[in-house]
Amino acid sequence: MRRRLLTRTQQRPSLPFWRRRHVHPQLGLPHPNAGECIMNWARIVGYCFFITLLGCGSGGGSSDSDTPEQPTTPTEPEPEPEPEPEPEPEPEPEPEPEPEPEPEPEPEPEPEPEPEPDGTIDITNATFNQRSGDCADYVGEFRSAVTDVNRNVAFTGQVTLTSAASECRFVVNEIPNHDFHDGDAQFATAVSEQNGDYQVTRNPSQANAATALNLGVTNAIFLNGATVDLLAAACYGVGNEALGREKIGCGGDQIDNPWRYDPMSPLNGFGTDSHNAHSQPDGTYHYHGDPRAMYVLDCNSASSASGVIGFAADGFPVFGPCINDNGNIRAARSSYVLKTGQRQDVNGYQTPVAGVGSIASSSYDGQFRGDYQYQAGSGDLDECNGMSVDGQYGYYVTNAFPWILNCYKGAVHSSFSARNAQPRATRHHHSSDGHQHY
Repeated sequence: MRRRLLTRTQQRPSLPFWRRRHVHPQLGLPHPNAGECIMNWARIVGYCFFITLLGCGSGGGSSDSDTPEQPTTPTEPEPEPEPEPEPEPEPEPEPEPEPEPEPEPEPEPEPEPEPEPDGTIDITNATFNQRSGDCADYVGEFRSAVTDVNRNVAFTGQVTLTSAASECRFVVNEIPNHDFHDGDAQFATAVSEQNGDYQVTRNPSQANAATALNLGVTNAIFLNGATVDLLAAACYGVGNEALGREKIGCGGDQIDNPWRYDPMSPLNGFGTDSHNAHSQPDGTYHYHGDPRAMYVLDCNSASSASGVIGFAADGFPVFGPCINDNGNIRAARSSYVLKTGQRQDVNGYQTPVAGVGSIASSSYDGQFRGDYQYQAGSGDLDECNGMSVDGQYGYYVTNAFPWILNCYKGAVHSSFSARNAQPRATRHHHSSDGHQHY
């Protein structure tokens, strides 16, 4: 038997060991032998090697053609995000409308000067706004600090104004409340302090007839302490000087002489400062016309009528130039006009001739007081350069002849003519080089 079995075994074809099946020693179940396992792994390795060769031959790596496409599930496209709305640009700020030009405010009247601790009121360069015609309303102690510009000398102006039942009293040193002797002015005599003492009637009344201006009489006292002296003491053809270059000699007996030089005419070169003033031989500072001080100079910019700036020798007030014409502030107009044509002979007086001395023309040009005539109704003012407003009569500063006043409506107080009357009649004179009046 054994031999038969062996023979049978020997008769089977011999298989390599890896193809032989084995039985699990405990379970009795056949299981792949080691050979089959090795063959399976060999196949896998060969397949992988083959795939690798294919990949290298095509440039390395796998390609889409080597790998079957996997079916893809179509996906809905993601919705594009809605673009965020761009912020609306902020509107450019509208340019602010240009404000309409505001009208220039009317200048307010300057406040009245405040008194110093000692009761003295500083009126340096002050503007006077009160319009009362009663001098008692201006009582007080006043002072000013000013300079003689061309000499560079300081002065203190002093004014003491008191009142009694019927009169006011001005005690002054006749120094103004503004700088003086400026510009091209060359005063022949240096200005000096004086001892002025003037009485003003509180309640003046108009006389039946006007009183003419005269030499030797101070025409007015201003609230700033300086005085007005309008007339020159020189007339054409009167005196011992060369014709047309008269200096003195035309006194009170010649008060009607039409050819009395007008100190305010630019043809006469009186050597005044910017306030139309200069000095007397004794050093008294005085005005020949518009003082250009104490009031608003330009009536177009004034908010009200000018106030009182002083009192005339007859007691009536002197106002600045601005008046209220039915709500319109304007300058008062003189009623004097220049005559026309050639100067006519006047009986008893020698007629000026052009080219003689300093005579500029034979026509009426304002070089002499007689070149003007009063023409009622041509201006606002009467023959004395005054008028009544709200029942108050007064004289007015004008920018034309007769400048401040040309006669007196009331009676002149003696205090305005008591001081050195005769010397004052000859203080205005001309130099041989031209007109220099004092």
